[in-house]
Amino acid sequence: MNSPISRSLSALMLLTASSSAHADIVISEIMANTASGQNTTDEYVELCNTSSAAVDIAGWSITDGDDVDTIIAWNENPYKITAPTDTSLVLDSTAIPGGDCALLLDPSYGDGAQPYQIPAQTVILTVGNTAIGQGLSADDAITLYSATGTTSADVMDTYGTPVDDDAPANRDDDGLDDIPLDPREGHSAYRLHLSAPDVTASWMEGAPTPGFRGSVEAFEVSPDGSGDFETIAEALLYALSGSEIMVHPGTYSDELSIREAVTITAADTTTPPTISGAIDIDDVGGSIMLLHLNLTGGVTIDRADVHIQDCTLENTGAYYHYATGSFVRNSVSGAPTGITVDYYTNPEISENTFAGSSQNAIACTMGSAPWIHGNQLAASEGNGINCTSAPTIENNEVDGFENGIRITGDALVLHNQVQNASNAGILVGDGSQATVHGNIVTDNTWGIQTDHSAPTVSSNLVLGSSQDGIGINNSLRDDNFIDFLAHAVVLHNTVAMSGRDGIHVEGLSISEQPVAPTLSANLTIENTNAGIHITGTPTTQDNVSWNNGVSGFDGFTPDASDLEIDPLVVDNGANGDWSLSTSSPLIDAGLESGFETEFDAAGSLRITDGDGDGTATADIGGLELCPDLDGDGWAQDCGTADVYDCDDDNAEVSPDAEENWYDGVDQDCDGNDDDQDSDGYSTLSDCDDTDPEVVTGCPEDTGIDTGEDTKVDSGECGCSASSTPQNGLAWLVLVGGLALRRRRDS
Repeated sequence: MNSPISRSLSALMLLTASSSAHADIVISEIMANTASGQNTTDEYVELCNTSSAAVDIAGWSITDGDDVDTIIAWNENPYKITAPTDTSLVLDSTAIPGGDCALLLDPSYGDGAQPYQIPAQTVILTVGNTAIGQGLSADDAITLYSATGTTSADVMDTYGTPVDDDAPANRDDDGLDDIPLDPREGHSAYRLHLSAPDVTASWMEGAPTPGFRGSVEAFEVSPDGSGDFETIAEALLYALSGSEIMVHPGTYSDELSIREAVTITAADTTTPPTISGAIDIDDVGGSIMLLHLNLTGGVTIDRADVHIQDCTLENTGAYYHYATGSFVRNSVSGAPTGITVDYYTNPEISENTFAGSSQNAIACTMGSAPWIHGNQLAASEGNGINCTSAPTIENNEVDGFENGIRITGDALVLHNQVQNASNAGILVGDGSQATVHGNIVTDNTWGIQTDHSAPTVSSNLVLGSSQDGIGINNSLRDDNFIDFLAHAVVLHNTVAMSGRDGIHVEGLSISEQPVAPTLSANLTIENTNAGIHITGTPTTQDNVSWNNGVSGFDGFTPDASDLEIDPLVVDNGANGDWSLSTSSPLIDAGLESGFETEFDAAGSLRITDGDGDGTATADIGGLELCPDLDGDGWAQDCGTADVYDCDDDNAEVSPDAEENWYDGVDQDCDGNDDDQDSDGYSTLSDCDDTDPEVVTGCPEDTGIDTGEDTKVDSGECGCSASSTPQNGLAWLVLVGGLALRRRRDS
């Protein structure tokens, strides 16, 4: 099997047309900005021979605009400094074989901080000096001279655009273009195509690949040797930005350091390969894709855009730091923390399943604000979602954990289902002013708990908490200990079947001020103790309590609008249905605005005109009645069903009504009034609208019959239903035009 090196260079040799062997030696890679911090010992220049014959470059020289250095074989180094440890390298020759690359290493490379992986039989060169030039800088232009001299006529190749001068000291970058590049620390500049001219488009920043010539192509990796490589690590040495590495089934134990924007994907998505070695991705330009893989060694991402999709992570997780990207449709199990996003990292985290985590399924910290949505999380310990800052957390299913969702920043927590937490379903603390809206929180020890925070808690359905349904503990004073107080706003929630109080409020701020929340339009029903218990100085209005064990309102003087009345919920809450019946006095009795989203906890529109008086007002509690104003048994479009009443002012229009064809009214709400046989041809161009196999509209049809019915009939029925129909609007205009013409002629 030919190696990717020989295949790549053989193709380049066919493209390279040069009569001089000397002209076939090109500068192919420059490492100046080393990972160890401008450490000259790790600097190198790669030289490639694009011809088929060996070229001996003995006596050639190189300059960076400072010193001119003579190129020598490594063993000719007069300083006798430590040699590279790899005995397979060629240390005693200056001849570069045809199609191969040589490395010009710093004389002190053997004592350097960053030993490179170099292909066997690579020719190793150095200079008769203590460093290449006076140490390479990222903004140095490089000039390669032949053995004949150092004038402009002796120039063999360049990196960058040096000033054209016979004096080497003047051959510095002219500053007129974008090269030399300025790679980030630990990255090199490499030539994309060896036969291309030395212009900006021919160079790219990337991971160092000393002695390798990569390419942008698809590589196959298979442990049985049937692919291009047997290991993913080897493939990464040849892959440039944009390469795809297709991995065949097997287990790959190498630790992977990804420094290029590549895609690593399963060759067969039905049998994903296992990567048991750790994956490290650091400071990469462009997007990296990891697709359909079993990742059992973990993934660490720093300063990169990484998309992990359709992968399995077992007993390990993913860590994003100063990064972007996505984490989508993955299965994560057994990791202490499934995914951590840290330091201003905002990937999309969606449609994943997390199981068995002991600390956090999802954690976001230090200014990170990812979009976390559509995930399924289950565990018995730790936190399901634990975030600071201001993420958006919506439409997740969270089952178990100590705390289902724990927030200490100004997050949006929207329309999640949280159950079976041993502490709190949703816990908001440490100065948070989060919005917790439209969640269904069931069978937790505490439903929604806040502490020294000032969230807005709205439109939630909180059921079956063994302690309090909603607990507001202490108010918020800012971190600077100035006169700033913030209090929770609790509105339009339904809290039922709690083991203690439905809503419990007590405590002080850090400045020893009593808690003073605003409670509006909440419904508390069938809780063991009080519907609402408050120790403090609240503002309340329009709250309703019913059938609670101790009292409706306890510990405070309720507002005159706070009532103990039967809310008339459906079946009195039987079978867990706490929605309002059509006769409930709570319909249209709440707020007219002020909600974070337009939907309630069940996904219905939050504000509808439930009583049909022409003014849409929210119902009291967490659930909005989707009205049936015309009484035909079908509700209007509230966003919760695919089938609904398309005209709630007309009792003869509903999804189960009988259609009266061609009268301009869509009685059965299917969007069709003029195509009875549903063949795609309306009555305007279908001569038999009861038979889907019979239509008009054939291209040769030109006659028009405007009989007493409204259908167009050319007298040539029987065309296939697959024929191109006439434009219905065009027929209508033509028929209308004839009718108008007759009136004018009469």
